[in-house]
This record gives sequence, C-alpha cells and structure tokens, in this order.
Amino acid sequence: MHTEYKTFNGKSYLVASIKCTGQKVSEYPMVFLGGAVMSVKSMEGLLSNFAKFVDVYAIDLPGFGDSDLLHDDIGLEFYRDLLLNFTLNKGFKKVNLVGSSYGSAPAMLFAFAHPHRVNRLVGIGTMPEVPKAWRKQFLHSMELVLDPNKKEEFAQCFAETVSNQHDVKYVNKGSVVFKSMKRMLAKLTPHERMAFKYNTCRLLKHKKPKLNALCNVRALLCTGEYDHFTTPDLVDEVADMFYSPDVCTIQNADHMVHIEQPKVFVDLVRAYLSGKGIRQVEGICENEMLAVA
Repeated sequence: MHTEYKTFNGKSYLVASIKCTGQKVSEYPMVFLGGAVMSVKSMEGLLSNFAKFVDVYAIDLPGFGDSDLLHDDIGLEFYRDLLLNFTLNKGFKKVNLVGSSYGSAPAMLFAFAHPHRVNRLVGIGTMPEVPKAWRKQFLHSMELVLDPNKKEEFAQCFAETVSNQHDVKYVNKGSVVFKSMKRMLAKLTPHERMAFKYNTCRLLKHKKPKLNALCNVRALLCTGEYDHFTTPDLVDEVADMFYSPDVCTIQNADHMVHIEQPKVFVDLVRAYLSGKGIRQVEGICENEMLAVA
C-alpha cells in the first residue's frame, strides 16, 4: 500500500492507494472514506480485498487518522471541495465513491454537487446528519472526550452509541467488536481526542441537505440489520434523496459492518461496481431492497 500526503487549503491529509491486483470490474477507481474510528492504516486488509477488483484510493480527511486537525467552525462542505480537488488533480473523469458511517455524509455531499463525477456511490451505515435519537449522546461524548479523568466513561459512552448491546448476541463478532472499540477509544491520544471533538461538533452542526431534485447517481445504501444508530429505517429515508437507489441490510451485522461481516461487505461492493446487481450476494436481506427502475 502506497501512502502520501496531499494538501488542500492549507490542510494536510493522507492518501493510501493500491493498484488493482486482479481483474477489474470497473474502469473507474474507488475512493474510500472511513468512519469516525477508522484510518487508512487500520484498513489495509479491507482495502487490499477491494484492490482485487478495482484501483483503490482511501483518504484520511483532515480531522481523521494522521491528517491535520480541522476546527469545527469549518463545515462538511470542506470535504466535498477537497474531494473535487483530489479527483481533478488525479485526472479522474469519474470515481466509485464509498463512504462508511461518518464518511458517508461527505460522500453524499460530493455526489449531490457533482453527480457527473460519480460512477457509483456506496454508503454503509449511511447518514446525512446525526440521527435525532442520538444527538444527546453525541453531546455527552463531547463533554467527556477531553477530560483525562473520564477516558473509560467516554469510551463506554461512544461505544454504546455505535454498537447495539441489546441485540449483540445476534451480531457476528458483536461482543468482540464492542470490547475492542472500548479499548481503542480509551487509548486515544490528545491529538485524536481533539479531532474527535471537532469532528463530532462539525457533524452535529451539519443538516440534511435539501435537494431541488432527486440525485441521479446510481447508489447502493446499506447498513447492518441490527444497527440501532444508522437504522434500516433511516437508510430508507436517505434513499428517498436518490433516483432508483438499491437499498439493503447486511445480516448478522451492526454498525461496524466492515469488521463484523467483511466478506459480505466486499462481495456486495464487488457485485455493485460490476454492474451485475446484488441480489445474488449471500448475507444480505433482499426483502429490504428497493427495485431498480
């Protein structure tokens, strides 16, 4: 995996890239945007699996991973414009844009603003804004994150936000994922804690875009069937912003689909980017899908 730093409007950000190692299913590269607790370095295994069928670029946006901090007075539109700058500089006519959790919000903003530059959009744990049911929990996590005496309380608070403990027994690796997340959150560095605060505040300020017309990008919107944060019902609401989207849930998964059901996730993305459709992918709930016109 090759990594390099890029700069946009004075902010440095990390890009990881892997050339396709197998037969390509799309002529257009994948650009992957991870979630709040993901970084390109932690995702090398997942990105390598994607690279078996497409060229892959993964970006630690400013505020994530080893990239520069981005103060919360700068909105998510900064990420949209960074993506445009990145794709133009690379000479990409179109990209396959994949956004996970937090990363799905800037991915959708880019698709809404520049639909002609998106071949296909995939949103996993899809959210255009913080779900109303979790705003108080987000605010509480922000109050805790910078207090050095409340590291464990913060870790418990945020882990319970993105991990459904009520149905954990039905989720593949559910208990393991929850415990690993808590350990990781408790060990965040001061830089990572400040980044969490800025990123969370930025997302809380962001509102679901109001569109004049449905977005005409081919979009696959999905989440885990037991995700209580970005619920299947919420993903259905997001789907209403697109013209003829595909919508599905991934079985025995919660919000961290890329860890709980990595093979299903990779197979789903491969099938969608290939243009063959996703109905034959094992491990998804077909009854949650909307028909493609």
